[in-house]
Amino acid sequence: MISLITVLTTSYYKIKFYYAKQAKLNKICNVVIEKLKHQQKLAIQDETGLTKSYVGSIQLRDLLLQSNKNKSKAWKEIEKKVESNTNVRSQILEMYGEIMRTWEWIGNLD
Repeated sequence: MISLITVLTTSYYKIKFYYAKQAKLNKICNVVIEKLKHQQKLAIQDETGLTKSYVGSIQLRDLLLQSNKNKSKAWKEIEKKVESNTNVRSQILEMYGEIMRTWEWIGNLD
């Protein structure tokens, strides 16, 4: 009987932790999408053409996951979600002398 209660309690907390983690990842993904939209708007408004319409994914990771201990594991899940969005173009480009993955918003800016 005690082992059944232990199993149920453990399962409950694992499920609760999983959903809390997914909610946090979804929130970060939404922030990434908003930052990509903002960058696209800045690039369109820049008459000099110097502002790029894309952002390096590593820059976003460092900005958004500053205090996260499992930064690379969490970021892999975020990358998967962001890159599955059909309004985001993912490509490998050279930025500041380094080859890196970049994301660009290609959808509507409404």
